[in-house]
Amino acid sequence: MDTNPDVEPYDTSSLSKVEKQNFRSIISHLSLYTFGAFGYALIYSALLSTHVYRYDPGFPNPQGFPVLAPTALVGIAALVGRFFNPIASVYVGHLSDHTQSKWGRRKPYMALAIFPLFIGFFLVYIPPVPSNSLWNAIYLMIVLIIFFLAFTGYMTPYLSLIAEITDSDAQRVRLSMLVAVANLFGNAAGLVISPLLIQKFGFSQMALCMGGTASLCLLFPLGIEEPKVVFEPALSGEVGFRKMFSVVIEDLDFRIFVISQIFMWIAINIFYLCNSYFVVGLLEKELGFAAVVNGFILIGACMGIILIPRLVAKYGKKKVLSRFLILAGINLCAGAIWPLWLKDQLTVSLLLILSFGISCAGLFVLPNAILAEIIDKSTQRTGQQRGGTYFGFQALVIAISSGISALITGFVLMVGKTALQPLGIQLVYIIAGIFAFASAASLLRNSR
Repeated sequence: MDTNPDVEPYDTSSLSKVEKQNFRSIISHLSLYTFGAFGYALIYSALLSTHVYRYDPGFPNPQGFPVLAPTALVGIAALVGRFFNPIASVYVGHLSDHTQSKWGRRKPYMALAIFPLFIGFFLVYIPPVPSNSLWNAIYLMIVLIIFFLAFTGYMTPYLSLIAEITDSDAQRVRLSMLVAVANLFGNAAGLVISPLLIQKFGFSQMALCMGGTASLCLLFPLGIEEPKVVFEPALSGEVGFRKMFSVVIEDLDFRIFVISQIFMWIAINIFYLCNSYFVVGLLEKELGFAAVVNGFILIGACMGIILIPRLVAKYGKKKVLSRFLILAGINLCAGAIWPLWLKDQLTVSLLLILSFGISCAGLFVLPNAILAEIIDKSTQRTGQQRGGTYFGFQALVIAISSGISALITGFVLMVGKTALQPLGIQLVYIIAGIFAFASAASLLRNSR
């Protein structure tokens, strides 16, 4: 008999009458909530996969795009542009935990963030100088600050709702999976459609289309009726922000989770940042071919999502996530070095991309479910629901990892980022694979 403590039953017959009623309530809100996941994934993937290439596509490149700033400066600008984001993520999470309004705890922050998120995204693609200039890098840094602060203002309270509109681990995994499906489709749309729009209409038209669509999707979760929370005196007044910070950091399960997440998101973000270079530099195709490559990722991700429930039921969330991370690391490293060995690199590379898509399913589905479980344990231990603070820390980790990955990518690509000199692209993918292995090792070592 399986006694894995990380596994809970998935049969709804095991749920109580109240739990079934709550689950039906979740289903009624599901379409509204998952539209938000599609929206933020769309705009985030479009930004990460194109903004470095926008400023330094390398020369020569098939479209004849100008170099606006070297990737090293773009990497520095991206790192600085995310500097305030980690602090804001924790602060917004803390504020939303303590907010009481007729619109709820989370929705006011989400609503205020949507317009500046669109503006920040659009401005990234309208640099002030049409040629190589330091001013373009400075400008990029400023508009990225706007974008990521707004992104944090939406994402932290949005993700906090997962722990509040679900009542059991089984429900939470199901909801996380459905959100992950929307997330994956949003990522796929951003990765597939944005290069096609850029090739046909240009960067600014792509930004207007993708940013506008994403903003509309982000409006839908505002229709969710938040559960009412009764604030205890200790939560609303006696426990200050610094105390909350220390309490979360002292949570051993959360510390282990954070270390793994840092490594994982560095790997994921490097993949996003180098997506255009992989297509143009390693596969020697036009930018629009990225739609085919990312279509294979979507197919693989759908295959992975089908596998997740059975794997989690048998092995538990942490072990399954670690296996997906190992698979991602193998694919990233192999995708970088395989073109050196085979002439028919396209077929093999697409198969590797398909396999990478399978691993992406676990990387997007399982972390939120694991974190929600950590929040439940904290609530049982302390008597206080601090979902916003925990998810704020997760956003902090993603922001720090995103900045580190941008800096690494920017400097490594200076070694070479074109079909004539692809060494930098290959090196940065190998580095991403190493971080994926490190993330898996952290989970495996601490789940024994």
